[in-house]
Amino acid sequence: MVRMILEAVNLPAFTTTTDSQAVLDDLTLADQVEVALVEEFSKVKVTAKNGEARIIVITGLTFVAALAEEEKIIRRVESITTSIGGAQRVRVTLSPSI
Repeated sequence: MVRMILEAVNLPAFTTTTDSQAVLDDLTLADQVEVALVEEFSKVKVTAKNGEARIIVITGLTFVAALAEEEKIIRRVESITTSIGGAQRVRVTLSPSI
């Protein structure tokens, strides 16, 4: 049984390609950023594509309050994200609710 598994994982279908590695890198980046942000921003949604972290922060604030805090929140999210490393670009969007 173990031998069969070892033989199977050595098949070409299981070989890492540039594309599959890029997908894994994006998933890893998104997860790392989300874990770092959730400590400070309890409701975040993070995706990554080609090294760009796309972050939606659910502020729970009214539109007017979110506008007043927008710069501060975006700078903080960018700071946390870039401190992790791996993100070539960061795009932050604020949303008052889900």
